[in-house]
Amino acid sequence: MKLVVAITTLLVSCAFGCAHSDQAGPGATTRCAEPEAASGAPTASAAALDPATKRDDIRAVLELTGAAALAQQVIDPILTQFQQLSPDVPTEVWDRIRKKFANDDLIDMVVDIYDQELSHEDIVAMRRFYESENGRRITAALPTITAKAQTAGREWGERIAREVIDELIAEGYAGQ
Repeated sequence: MKLVVAITTLLVSCAFGCAHSDQAGPGATTRCAEPEAASGAPTASAAALDPATKRDDIRAVLELTGAAALAQQVIDPILTQFQQLSPDVPTEVWDRIRKKFANDDLIDMVVDIYDQELSHEDIVAMRRFYESENGRRITAALPTITAKAQTAGREWGERIAREVIDELIAEGYAGQ
């Protein structure tokens, strides 16, 4: 039962914080659709742009931002920890479970969300940014920033939890 809860937690965590795509290799960049002419004036509205191109541009943004790498960064250690907690489960089973996370189902769902919430022009602007020098530098820094923020959040939560427990004990509510 613990294993089922742990895997469910992993799936929920992945749904909110990671994605995987093997559409392009690491660092791959391709030209996106050009919504502006050389003058900088829009040449087409987002509605007039090809929906398939929009979805390709969304996938490119997700790849450029390192979503695929983040997914593996999150999933592998969690599955390794589950494997250590359940030594009776054969390695072949864990390998099969890992393969379930290597498909495009989640990335397809995330693409749908971007597609619903942002115009193609927004996506093209994002893609241009993440293909730029500043975008690449920020993307490179985000894993470190995220790891430090997670550590800070965990430490903060532990400190607050200790304070709450100490207060409850001091007020005589311990054990109720």
